[in-house]
Amino acid sequence: IPADTISINRDRAGRPFLNKYHGWKGDFNLSHSEEWIICGLTSNGRIGVDIEKIQPIDFSITELCFTQEELDY
Repeated sequence: IPADTISINRDRAGRPFLNKYHGWKGDFNLSHSEEWIICGLTSNGRIGVDIEKIQPIDFSITELCFTQEELDY
């Protein structure tokens, strides 16, 4: 398939899809987070992927929101 005949479009929800011009009935999905990217492909049905870089969580705000008993739990 010549690359210049492939187009990636988006549905009303913003989900990407390939044009069906070439008769491919598969599906793909992309996700990215920071320097990470993942692409999933399937020859039939739908596929969804999600990726998120694990980062440290700052829990200091919890001291403003929870009682000491809740923090100890």
